[in-house]
Amino acid sequence: MKVLIAVDASAGAEKCCKWYFETIHKPENEVYIFSHAKKPDIPNSAFGGVAVLLAEEVQRTIIEHDCAVKELEDKYIELTKNEPGKITVTVETRGGSPGSSIVEKAGQLGVDVIVTGSRGLGTVRRTILGSVSDYVLHHAKLPVLVCHN
Repeated sequence: MKVLIAVDASAGAEKCCKWYFETIHKPENEVYIFSHAKKPDIPNSAFGGVAVLLAEEVQRTIIEHDCAVKELEDKYIELTKNEPGKITVTVETRGGSPGSSIVEKAGQLGVDVIVTGSRGLGTVRRTILGSVSDYVLHHAKLPVLVCHN
């Protein structure tokens, strides 16, 4: 079975990933641990006088983003290093929403199930802010397992 575990840098996502491996993982499963990294906000300016400052800010923003992506990949590689089976950890920088990225990635990989965490937002907050797990649950064309915190 192919499994996609959708994660981010939160403690809830880590808890969900650990739960999967402690509870339902089988060594023959192919596991894809996937995270959507939002494209960094790159400042821009039409003013010629701040080009040097702008270039330094852009470079700093890109370095910080790349470090955060590497740190997240390393966290899940370390977390799963002793687990049996084929495990792939990927953090991709993409535009769009995390929910749509997860559903798209699941389709590209041809997974059988998506495992994701939930922050436990109330109805009003979820309606206003949106919920990644809610989006995935309603847009994926395959089973979705939601781990509540």
